[in-house]
Amino acid sequence: MKFFIALLFILSFPFVIFLSTILYAPDVTPLLKSDLEQNHAYTQLSNTLGKLNSGENSSPALNEFIQNTFTPDYIQKKVETTIDSSSKWIIGKSSTPPVISFTDVRDKLNEQYPQLLPTLENASQEMAQQTQQQNGLPDQQTQQTIKSAEMISYLAKSNFTIPLSTYLGGLKEFYTATRILQPITALLLIVCLILLGIQNNTWSARLRWIGSALLLGGLLGFVLTYSNIEVIKFLSAFATKNSNHIIHLISPILLQIIKHFVTVYDNYQKTASWIVVIAGTGCFVGTFFIKNVRAPAIMPKRLKKK
Repeated sequence: MKFFIALLFILSFPFVIFLSTILYAPDVTPLLKSDLEQNHAYTQLSNTLGKLNSGENSSPALNEFIQNTFTPDYIQKKVETTIDSSSKWIIGKSSTPPVISFTDVRDKLNEQYPQLLPTLENASQEMAQQTQQQNGLPDQQTQQTIKSAEMISYLAKSNFTIPLSTYLGGLKEFYTATRILQPITALLLIVCLILLGIQNNTWSARLRWIGSALLLGGLLGFVLTYSNIEVIKFLSAFATKNSNHIIHLISPILLQIIKHFVTVYDNYQKTASWIVVIAGTGCFVGTFFIKNVRAPAIMPKRLKKK
């Protein structure tokens, strides 16, 4: 029983520090905004959008509209606003689900090209009908064409607003669960130390068991902090070798965010580990000054008979 309680403390200790890092780490949104700008993500995205209408049947006027509208500054403003609203919603500072809205683009399109969106909607419906009537196409190609037509039709009928709660709901649930688990697991550590004291009858045995749990928990924390360096190296190597253009674009940003949390976790874990290691050492030193004096038993109070 005592071994199980000590093992529970040892394994739970780094987990509590990990949960605390998620809750109390410095805000990552300024770092994310800075990395997006430094990696020229807005410029690359603006150039990509500017080439969407560059085919043989492209419209010079529409192409000019896209290039003039989706500038790097415009995209940066939209992205940073979305990052702020998403972060506040995830951590519970706002009850309004985040969205990324391009209603201003829709208004400009309707003003400059009033027939464009209705034409796109009709064309997408005709494309879907023709695809369904053609029997010679493979099933996979047919389904892909129908989905593309449905997406164009939805875009033409929508207000150019994308709700993000569907995509970020998992992060919000994870953060909410962390807020609940962190105090529970922290209380569990205290309960484990109390139980180790109750399970032993002498002060010397109590100090040895509590000291062992503290020392081993601190040492496990140190091991985990140094293993994080290898995790970062592995992720960096994976991002470098991967040939996917999107991964190459976002990997420096994601790695920087991961490094941010790993650095904060390392600092928290090393500080906490030093504290419990010193406390554990103090427990063992105390055993030399305390003989096998029988500790007062912790007994429940008996009710007096009337």
